[in-house]
Amino acid sequence: MISVNKVYSLDDFNLYATYDELIEYEEKNFKLFKTEYIRLYFNPDYNELLGIYLSDIDGFRSLIILFLQDEIQIVNDCKISDIDTVFEKFFLQVSVGNLIVYEKINPKNVWKLL
Repeated sequence: MISVNKVYSLDDFNLYATYDELIEYEEKNFKLFKTEYIRLYFNPDYNELLGIYLSDIDGFRSLIILFLQDEIQIVNDCKISDIDTVFEKFFLQVSVGNLIVYEKINPKNVWKLL
């Protein structure tokens, strides 16, 4: 759900078909980084993607994208050791230990189930 277009100028994702109003949020202090570490978090009960963790190879720069019911929450510069705390804060009904987690380090590697 990231686009170079403004929400009200071009609806890239056809969100107006679902929602009456959209709120655009632009991160002011976001610094680009090379993504070399990826984790995908799935709810095992509903086979839905709950979140994506992206970071550089050293973990100094990172981004967590959480897919809530009607909103997308983004957490910048979260350590991988703090991911459980972030999920518990936003997903009260989900036990972090029960999530299905896939990991990929470096684009050349294959996905690994944790």
